Amino acid sequence: MTPILYIFTLFLGLLNQILATEVYHCNSTISCPEKYPCCSRAGVCGTGTYCLGNCDPRYSYSLNSCMPEPICKDINTVFSNYRSKIANADTYLGNTSEADWTYSGYIMDYEEEDALILAMPKYSGGTLLASTRDIWYGKVSAKLKTSHLAGVVTAFILYSNVQDEIDFEWVGSELTTTQTNFYWNGVLNYTNSFNISTNNTFDDYHTYEIDWHEDYIKWSVDGVVGRTLYKNETYNSTTGIYQFPQTPAKVDISIWPGGNSTNPKGTIAWAGGEINWNAPDLTDPGYYYAILKEVNITCGKVPSGTTQNGTTA
Repeated sequence: MTPILYIFTLFLGLLNQILATEVYHCNSTISCPEKYPCCSRAGVCGTGTYCLGNCDPRYSYSLNSCMPEPICKDINTVFSNYRSKIANADTYLGNTSEADWTYSGYIMDYEEEDALILAMPKYSGGTLLASTRDIWYGKVSAKLKTSHLAGVVTAFILYSNVQDEIDFEWVGSELTTTQTNFYWNGVLNYTNSFNISTNNTFDDYHTYEIDWHEDYIKWSVDGVVGRTLYKNETYNSTTGIYQFPQTPAKVDISIWPGGNSTNPKGTIAWAGGEINWNAPDLTDPGYYYAILKEVNITCGKVPSGTTQNGTTA
């Protein structure tokens, strides 16, 4: 399970318990009913916020059920005062003029370093920060410090509504390793992973960049390219499809408990083992944390042949 899907599953499970409504699931074999037309990333049908930026058009009632995705905009966000830039995902209604980012979980200013803390208190599902606009090719960089200790995962990801994904991930027990990965349409092919050696990711800020084009992706750390993937390397001769990320994606940055005891054994092992919910961090400062200083988004050119209606979505 990817970190984004993990956090949304927790959120939607709680929401359904609160609303005590019928639960309709959606996947490759069943679409949402007209009454609950929008399919979430977690595979649950609903209305309202379900139809915003995390709506999967493939399994919704129709391709028009999901709200159109806002067009990319070049932005530079220095997280010295998050309140003017970030909206609560629970109350955000899709107006991109109000916020560049949304969050689920726990965030706070880190005034000593003009940065933003993404926190994970005891027994929580962590925190997800997501861009309100999509990027469809281009460059995205994030300057951050990861969290640490076994079971704690930090992630910087491009993630589309049809589960195309381009990843940077850090396991808290491996602070000199930066993991890169990619997925196509949610197919969990773990052989796509590739590691980049890095100086300590918890103590030091590093700038991580994803340079995404129609025919290749480059992952860089502090300006040095550590991995290049070409689209032609992803061709599946059986299906005749390039399994290459190629759909508009949100920028997601998160901290999440990969080592939570309720996760699959494979996920716990990958995360470095079970998380310690009694670690010193949970006494002082009171939570696990990652620190985000800056994000730059430079939009790429829309693919040739694309039809656009209007200038906003």
